[in-house]
Amino acid sequence: MKALEAAEAAKRMAEKKENERKIKKEVLRLQREKVELELQKRKKDEERRKREEQMATKKRQREDEEKEKEKKRKRVNDMKKQLQEHEKIRGKKEEIEIERRTTVK
Repeated sequence: MKALEAAEAAKRMAEKKENERKIKKEVLRLQREKVELELQKRKKDEERRKREEQMATKKRQREDEEKEKEKKRKRVNDMKKQLQEHEKIRGKKEEIEIERRTTVK
């Protein structure tokens, strides 16, 4: 009888240890899974942040390029206006000179 009780107690003790081992194993698996998910989330966040930075950089570059193009357009237009004014003034001077020559004779 005592041997039977001892055997049952040993069996219960072995089952208890086995259950504890399974629980510990499951807890470790869940912890590893949680860490892996956190790493994946960090990686996604980092990639998203990098994409946003790249997009912002490209946008700034486009805006800077557009500003430079606008400055160049304005310089070209200003030069054309100056040239036209110069030609206009030169034409008036020539007209005045022609009138003066014709009136002097």
